[in-house]
Amino acid sequence: MSRTALLLAVITSLGWLVTSGCSSGVDGHPKAKKGAVLTYGESQLPGVRHSARTGTDGLEKNDGAKASSDSHQAPRICDENPLAEAARKELDALLSKARTGGASKLLPPRAPHMDGTSMGRYHASLTHPKPGLPRKTRSLRAARKTRIRYSPQHDAEEVGVLARNSRIPTVGFVSRRGCRAGWMALGPYAYVCSTQLRPDKRPPELIQYPRMRKDRITPGVYGYIRRGGAPAYASRADAAKKVMTRRLPGGFFIRFGRFTRVGTRNFWKTTKGLYVPINHIARHVPSKFHGYVLERNGLRLPLAIVRFKGPGKRGVPVFHAPGSRRVVGRLKRYTAVSVLGTKIVRGRWKRKERYWRVGRCQWIRARATRMAHQEAVPPGIRQGERWIDVDLANQTLVAYEGVKPVFATLISAGKKKHETRHGVFRVYWKVAEVDMANETGSNEEYLAESVPWSMFFWKGQALHGAYWHDDFGRVKSHGCVNLSPMDARYLFEWTQPNLPPGWRHAWHGERFPGPALRIRRRLGERPRLLGLARKFAPAEAVAARDRAYKERVRKETLKMFGGTPDDSDNAAKDQTPKPTVAESPSASSAAPATAGALMPVRRVRRPVVRRVRRVRNVRRPVVRQAKPARRPTNRKRRRGAGGLVPIKAPSPPPPGRRK
Repeated sequence: MSRTALLLAVITSLGWLVTSGCSSGVDGHPKAKKGAVLTYGESQLPGVRHSARTGTDGLEKNDGAKASSDSHQAPRICDENPLAEAARKELDALLSKARTGGASKLLPPRAPHMDGTSMGRYHASLTHPKPGLPRKTRSLRAARKTRIRYSPQHDAEEVGVLARNSRIPTVGFVSRRGCRAGWMALGPYAYVCSTQLRPDKRPPELIQYPRMRKDRITPGVYGYIRRGGAPAYASRADAAKKVMTRRLPGGFFIRFGRFTRVGTRNFWKTTKGLYVPINHIARHVPSKFHGYVLERNGLRLPLAIVRFKGPGKRGVPVFHAPGSRRVVGRLKRYTAVSVLGTKIVRGRWKRKERYWRVGRCQWIRARATRMAHQEAVPPGIRQGERWIDVDLANQTLVAYEGVKPVFATLISAGKKKHETRHGVFRVYWKVAEVDMANETGSNEEYLAESVPWSMFFWKGQALHGAYWHDDFGRVKSHGCVNLSPMDARYLFEWTQPNLPPGWRHAWHGERFPGPALRIRRRLGERPRLLGLARKFAPAEAVAARDRAYKERVRKETLKMFGGTPDDSDNAAKDQTPKPTVAESPSASSAAPATAGALMPVRRVRRPVVRRVRRVRNVRRPVVRQAKPARRPTNRKRRRGAGGLVPIKAPSPPPPGRRK
């Protein structure tokens, strides 16, 4: 082969490689020259894994034979400008519901809580060491969990709990009023009674809880009880004698403390002090999924996060066009991409199916993802304040700083009959670790020990880390909002006020309000304000939300009984006061004629309830009884061509004899 022919072949191959790349100037791709042909090949979409042979994975019937015969086919022309514009307008129309009603105005930044008396008391205590301590004492160690009060009074408000074995400085003595051992100051609004504090020779140390290792996702190692349950023993002696304290049902999650051997058997000693045989425990690996910081990852809302693994766990397909079967790549599970448009087309079985446009000639099915979008700000939010929005319909969470979205992820909210409470709340309790179990009298029994990074917003419901499953984007909880461990830690440390070092949990009230949280059931919903959120929002906004809630309940009640809201409004306008006997002398004769006009009677159509008879498969005892004698018949079935042959009736018994 000559050098000229070889050089020509190399130039031709290089030219094909150059034209196979995406040269689009739309959606963040390199700009294309005016009039240039837009082609696609290897996509710049993050998380896309392409097949080795472009266009051969799921092609249309017309292109299947050609693609199978030629693996190095020419680049396909991609020009979807009219379709992209229509998809963008359809997306704007879809998200217009989120902007209905307008956003609430941001309030001025909240001034810090400053109490002159408390600040003066705290500064004065920094020069007073605790009296009566030994010479070599360098710190005071908490012998057990100690309550932290707002002021040095025994009946003051509790603001938190100091962790066991925490060591605080010896300075900060305030007084002995209400505590014989004396009050020690941890801050201007945090005081502990030193009754449970012991002198220690080590320097002061306050650890950030929960305690974490750098190479782990969760604070500890967890395992679940296998099917059939497991015995639990309170001590080594009980384990040796097999004296069971309680039996843990299958599915309970316990936290590993240390390994121990009793006799010939190996046990897990949990952090609660129970001894559980190892052969009844299966170790559980927590989920490694995490959300996305928008600016850091170059993303913007609306955002689609893939929630399926796809066929063969290869990822969900990315199609060339909405409704097309040509696959140009695949998106792995939990990959996030910005949504540029949407389109509804008729699917294979003539069903409507929605597609998201995520790039030039790149479309994914909406049902394979969960979309997070920007919503209006609820009332009571300050400028620059950090708050959280939860969408129960899409199972997504978006964190904001004022009006700016900064973080998005997937959640798992309450399942059927255990729905998550919707509304606008304020976090009132931040806990580093807490055990979660079923309520007394519940039909379903469950237990999860040492659940990390919990933020309670309504009764027993909280945002917390869920180390026991990896199925985010789908309802699974008993009312709480489940987050992956990495997301729960990020939000726990990102929201303010933070949990101080050495504290196991902290309470938030009117002086130090917790972060705001809105939980809505649908796109553009404006739920009412509940709990502490009512005290930090304008009074007119709270009243307006309450009126809207009452009106919605009234309409839903009328709809449930078969009426319409317009009927009730017209009836209220038409009703007039009924005349008395004194006003109408002929009341007895006029009553039947005017009753219909004064009190209109409306027939309410009630829904027809069809009762279905339940057939229970109950085994009843078989009682064998003697077979009754067969009564004589008039006809007798015989085999043969004759068929039914009439027979003579038996002769009657002789007179005087009873049968």
